[in-house]
Amino acid sequence: MFVISLLGYVSNLSLLSKAALLIVTAILLFLAAFCYKVFVTPKLIAKHYIAQGIKTCYFPKGDPNKVWNDLALKKGTCFYPWTEFVHKNPEAPAFITNLGPFVHLQLVDPTLVKEFYQQEFEKYGRSGAIDLLEVLFENAMPLIPFSPWKARRRIYSQAFHYEFLKDNLPTIEDHAIRFCNNIHPSKLKTFKCWKETKNYPGLIAGQLFFGQDLSNVLVEGESMVQYLVGMCDRLLISFSSLVVFLFGKGIIHTKIFPSHRELLRRKAVFRETCRKLMEKKEREPSSDPNAKNQDNLLHLFLKAKSDPETKLNDSSIISEFMAFFFVGVDTSSTLISSSYFYLAAYPEVTKKIREEIAAHWKLGQPLTMDIINKLDYLHAFLKEVLRISPVAFMGAQRETTKDHKLGNLHIKKGTIVVAGGFSMYYHPKFYKNPYEFDPMRFLRKDSDELFNTDPFIFLPFSSGKRNCIGQHLAYLETKVLLIHLLSRYDISLPKDYPHAWTLQNGFYTLLEPLTPILTPRE
Repeated sequence: MFVISLLGYVSNLSLLSKAALLIVTAILLFLAAFCYKVFVTPKLIAKHYIAQGIKTCYFPKGDPNKVWNDLALKKGTCFYPWTEFVHKNPEAPAFITNLGPFVHLQLVDPTLVKEFYQQEFEKYGRSGAIDLLEVLFENAMPLIPFSPWKARRRIYSQAFHYEFLKDNLPTIEDHAIRFCNNIHPSKLKTFKCWKETKNYPGLIAGQLFFGQDLSNVLVEGESMVQYLVGMCDRLLISFSSLVVFLFGKGIIHTKIFPSHRELLRRKAVFRETCRKLMEKKEREPSSDPNAKNQDNLLHLFLKAKSDPETKLNDSSIISEFMAFFFVGVDTSSTLISSSYFYLAAYPEVTKKIREEIAAHWKLGQPLTMDIINKLDYLHAFLKEVLRISPVAFMGAQRETTKDHKLGNLHIKKGTIVVAGGFSMYYHPKFYKNPYEFDPMRFLRKDSDELFNTDPFIFLPFSSGKRNCIGQHLAYLETKVLLIHLLSRYDISLPKDYPHAWTLQNGFYTLLEPLTPILTPRE
């Protein structure tokens, strides 16, 4: 009777009153959805795991960005609550924590982490954060079902092997030399490393994919690389948007907001540029279709279009390039930028790296894989950078698609599960003196630190079937650039520069943008 009376009341309203009622109803529904998602759902998830003996480790209440920045200034890292938790609870297998309104179960026990990776495809799907990547990258490999994913992974595996990297080492070194030579003398004290460095892995990614230097390919007056970097940055900013959090990626496609309209416009312009570039590459004659200069990723993907299992067409190949670029550029540029800081902050470490380089190579001599593979201390340095300031600070992030068991834990459908990451890298059971920057920990063969014997403790590039296939490229291009940079410049920090790391646009990075001082070496 109440519903009938309400409908009768609504039918007697004027058109303007009905519109006002619809607006009020929409606002109330929005507030209800917001309250349920932000306040109710996290409590229900936490309650399920607290009943199983899992403890909570929440960040202080308030604006997440301000909370993270305050922790960075006071404690040196925004993730201090996590490191404090594992030090106080070294036997805890996992804990419930949050990043802003997002709540997840973070695994700390390497046995659980291993089991998680073993069940990743069967019982987990992509989380909301990964789902947002579909806005730009559509049906690229990270966003597709297992069967076509497996087929496309095989395509990448044809490229990311030792011989492919060896053949492309001259290209990588050429870009490293150009990067160093392009540092203008007037910028030696104002070198904005994060922004400047992104161009280096971007050009390498473009050349490995398309088989040509993209530095002179322009999109709306910008280089193709810088244009795509800008688009990826715009997408990352959307990660922290409250509207996107509540309504998902669909709100972007409605084009209600000017920033979303501009992002989608740029995406369309960029994809059209890629399409024309692909057509041009397909028309290029080749006297030998099996020649090495054809072994770029584009060539491999074009050949694989005939395989129905890959579900490839021209549009999805463009998506693969954009995703490959995004993952490669942000991973490598973050690693390189973090390396600048530790090279400047620990001159004794830098001295050891230079001595090792000088023992095997001198400036002007071409680099070879044999030379690079002899630089054990440089490799240990990069592993320590990835441990203490990890690019993937949360490891794999997946949402459970069904109830199941993980060890003795009952995992509830809909839970976001994270495989270790930052909390494991500072765990006192796994690493001695975890707050100390010590590359030698990766070289001491007699060390009894647990990461030496358990492969599921140190996972800078994830693990399992979805591990980062480009990790060796990331290491290689970082090493090549640092070898050339350290041969030309001394690196120091600005006076009173704070050692403070925070979370910005999805990346663990320095709170204050780093502008290392570069001094030319004689």
